[in-house]
Amino acid sequence: MCYIYGVYHYVVGNFCCLLNKTFFLINYSVLFICYWLFTSNLTTNTIIMKKCIITLLFSGTVFMTYSQSTVIPDSNFEQALIDLNIDSDGLNSSILNSDALQVTTTLNVSYKNISDLTGIEAFENIETLNCRGNNLSSLNLTSNLVIKNVEAQYNQINQLNISGLQLIELLHVQENQLSNLDVSNLSNLFWLDCNGNNLTNLDLTNNSELLHLYCSSNLFTGVFDISNQDLLQNFTIASNQITAFNFVHNSPIRNIDCRWNNITNLDLSTLWNLKRLYASNNNLSTLNVANGANVQIIDFQVTENPNLFCINVDDPTYSSASINWFEDPQSNYSNSCAWLSIDEKAPRLFDIYPNPAIEFIKISLNDSQVDFGELISLNGKLIKRFKLENSNFQLNLTDVESGIYFIRIANVQSKLVKY
Repeated sequence: MCYIYGVYHYVVGNFCCLLNKTFFLINYSVLFICYWLFTSNLTTNTIIMKKCIITLLFSGTVFMTYSQSTVIPDSNFEQALIDLNIDSDGLNSSILNSDALQVTTTLNVSYKNISDLTGIEAFENIETLNCRGNNLSSLNLTSNLVIKNVEAQYNQINQLNISGLQLIELLHVQENQLSNLDVSNLSNLFWLDCNGNNLTNLDLTNNSELLHLYCSSNLFTGVFDISNQDLLQNFTIASNQITAFNFVHNSPIRNIDCRWNNITNLDLSTLWNLKRLYASNNNLSTLNVANGANVQIIDFQVTENPNLFCINVDDPTYSSASINWFEDPQSNYSNSCAWLSIDEKAPRLFDIYPNPAIEFIKISLNDSQVDFGELISLNGKLIKRFKLENSNFQLNLTDVESGIYFIRIANVQSKLVKY
């Protein structure tokens, strides 16, 4: 009988200890039933005790559903949480899940000498994580499903897992050691800064909402594709080995920094919002910035391009006199550079009058192959699209607000003819 009681107390004691860390869904009446059987029949107690022990252990294994804490092996990480009054049970290599779940907006553990962010998975409700300026070599945020802003710059991260995080809008991973960056599932991403990494490729096919893209000081070569970024405003890709861009679909761009690359030809004639261009230290031989809005450009730097002799602009006199336009001594401004294609030097394809207009404009076509036109605002917004029904088309402007607009003329295959 004493032996049986000893076993009974051993089992119950350990069971209670387990309850300190783990929650079990067990019917407590089992314990009372077992105890009643012990005191009623000594002969059968041993058999019944075994059955009870098996029942308890089996129940504990199957119905274990929730751990009350999450391991945090990095003491600097945990100390940062304690300093923020988040971790309530002291420095013990773990955090209560209830403490972590209370953080619903921003978790800022920047510049805390953290090497391991294991335990971040417990913070399921954070929208912003700031872990910049630490010693992280890897970062896994796949459990932080509502996160929108990640600031992980100035670490040594070479592995970043952000798969499934479709709500991310801002991603700062500059100055790390990334050789691969997968942003294919980030359809809401509008700000990406990956300056100062080891990237050789960046697929932006699914990131059509990008407004700000910073990719300087990586290992990109050849043609850099931004054809799906038709909302892009700021584009920085200096200090790579890029040879070409195609800006046909990027009319909202305001600022371009492509210094220190191997670009030979640059056509910015469709970028009517352009305000700053930094294209020094390339191999440019052709540069077309005749976008109809050169007066908006406030900073223009294209020095250290020894093969650039002619820069095509709106008004050569204006560009030459502008104090914020910097070019090499051999470079001259013109509106008819010799390198312009035959199509670009051909007679005008259409005429528009009156200009300025009040109620209407007339479009006189000199090319029968054009089919439609578009009225576009200065910031790149499509105002109206119209079919050119005859060679002397009149466009009603009474429903259009006063301002500066562009006319785009194209054929049915959407091939650009002229602005």
